[in-house]
Amino acid sequence: MAIKEAKQNGSQVLIKNDKQSSTQVSGKLVGYTSKAVFVVNGQNVLVYVEKGGGFGSIGTTITLNGGEAVMCGNCVGIKKNGRINLYDENGKSAGSRNA
Repeated sequence: MAIKEAKQNGSQVLIKNDKQSSTQVSGKLVGYTSKAVFVVNGQNVLVYVEKGGGFGSIGTTITLNGGEAVMCGNCVGIKKNGRINLYDENGKSAGSRNA
């Protein structure tokens, strides 16, 4: 199954899959792909994926460290000091690039 939609709903993010199952999580939506949803909660970016018909965090947190979370293709990036550090749909480092 794939993530069909993720949208901001007040202070919650509503996530839906292609079977119309949905979940709400706290935070601010950064963006999503067909495999993952990236949500800022406090000073961390949480990555949510489909788990057993619902959605859950992969357990990896990406710290903002005073930066700003932005989507860069299928990755989330932490933009700070003219650089963007990229993280993939599994929360693993995917390199960096100039902002």
